[in-house]
Amino acid sequence: MPQFEENISLRQRHTFATDTRARLAATLTHSADLKSLIQTSAWQEFPRLILGQGSNTLFNQDFPGLVLFNQILGIELIKESSK
Repeated sequence: MPQFEENISLRQRHTFATDTRARLAATLTHSADLKSLIQTSAWQEFPRLILGQGSNTLFNQDFPGLVLFNQILGIELIKESSK
């Protein structure tokens, strides 16, 4: 389960580097992190945003919900078929 941080700065998490904050944030490093997060209900009351490198995101105000920093690397093949 990823650890939640409160009132975290988003300045270093996107290319525009505006001085904004997220109410909650967590970093996902493995697909199991996402699976365990989905199975809990504590995070569901907040607006959510999944953020990769932040190059296509501009925060012009604080984010009132949960920002998930996607740091999951690689590709996992779930199923392959000829169709």
